[in-house]
Amino acid sequence: MAYSIQVLDSDSVKINQLNDCYKLTQEESIFFDFEIFTDAQEKFSHLCLTYDDKKLLSFLFCSFDRIGGTPSIILGFSATKTLPNSEEIIQAFLDTLTSKAKISFPDEDILITARVIDASAYSLLNNYREAFPQAKMKLSGEDKARGKRISKWYSMENTYTEEKSIVTASEPQPVTFGSSFSAESSDAKKIIENIKTNKDCLIVYSWVF
Repeated sequence: MAYSIQVLDSDSVKINQLNDCYKLTQEESIFFDFEIFTDAQEKFSHLCLTYDDKKLLSFLFCSFDRIGGTPSIILGFSATKTLPNSEEIIQAFLDTLTSKAKISFPDEDILITARVIDASAYSLLNNYREAFPQAKMKLSGEDKARGKRISKWYSMENTYTEEKSIVTASEPQPVTFGSSFSAESSDAKKIIENIKTNKDCLIVYSWVF
């Protein structure tokens, strides 16, 4: 199925588009105040919207930035309508973002990172190269340092637990959500078990080549 995907500069996003995103989260039982959407608009440089005709299927706040000098696709708050093809919808907008990043950062390896709380979102990043952290692998010093730099970008470095790549906030966070129809590996489920409260998030990253 062909989707209409728009990648908008956050400055150009209109209030009715944010309202549509808010309505989608309510439909998907993801409950945040509307202020979270305006905060995300300020924090992230772009908003990716996926439509089927005129119906909003998904949204994702994101930024293209350098973290510690590394070109990065930084995923923020997202939600996708629960449909049998939800994983296909998510992969379509991720493909659009990676194509855009390769134009912005030609001939460079590109990091893709997110804060996640569910195995399906983790598995999406694992579709690129092997995502970090891994359930059966200890993080190297370089991996821990990279996770720390990523947590700093999200303004959460003070609560970063480097052994498990977990950050903890004072309240539940608007993270990158997967889909109940997305594939979840046993390793993904195991790594998500490190999240102990609804205020924890996993910092996960992979590489786009």
